[in-house]
Amino acid sequence: MGKEGTNVGAGKSVTGKNSPNYEFVVRVGDSDWNVITACSPFYLQECSQVVHRHSCTEIHMVAAGSLGYQVGEKQYTLHAGDVMVIPATTFHSNYVVEGEMQVLVVRVDRSFERPMVYRVLPGIIAELCGELHRAEQNGNCARVREYLALILSAAACDSGILRSVRDKELIIEEFFANNYNKEVTLADLAVELDLSNVQTERQIVKYLGTTFRKAIAEKRIEAAKHILATEGISLTEVAERVGYKSYSGFWKAFHSNKQE
Repeated sequence: MGKEGTNVGAGKSVTGKNSPNYEFVVRVGDSDWNVITACSPFYLQECSQVVHRHSCTEIHMVAAGSLGYQVGEKQYTLHAGDVMVIPATTFHSNYVVEGEMQVLVVRVDRSFERPMVYRVLPGIIAELCGELHRAEQNGNCARVREYLALILSAAACDSGILRSVRDKELIIEEFFANNYNKEVTLADLAVELDLSNVQTERQIVKYLGTTFRKAIAEKRIEAAKHILATEGISLTEVAERVGYKSYSGFWKAFHSNKQE
């Protein structure tokens, strides 16, 4: 697309890179949703485009600024007050369009057939961000649930079946989805899981059916194929975007993947 961008959370955040995640059970319409969110919203300042996808549905809520999205083969521009639902396993990337971004990203255990965008009052999203900060300090999340229910209610009519999320599987899948283009090691994931390297490798095999090294390579090739199909850039640029230092390394991995 020729634009600077990021997957939300991969850019710089004034609230810190390792903000803890919290899980809430929220009554949306006539059913309970499990909602996972970081306490702090992301304030995007410096970005680098990363094409990725997640194992569960993501919902992006824009409190300030304007943010561009590539979701599948379509492009969107979101402004303060816009909410975007990105279905599970849908490739997407995003980039700052205007102003410093304030975006809250949550993950929900509901399936959606297609991306959707809808509007709420910008102040509601800002209030939710504030309530998350306060909840971390005082442990009271009642208001967080209220705001989440209000914002998510517009998406409820299009949601599908409940999709359970297992904690370790989610952490592993999100780690590879968000870090495949970086220089990360098995030890980095072990820290996320609070396990030893040996135990972590076993968990990867259990949930993904492959090793750490192969999982990284598979995510890179998967993203590269999507970029090649949707963007008019050179193979060298694709190699750099998905984390290879050299075109030759990317070429070997690509053909090795095809043979397997």
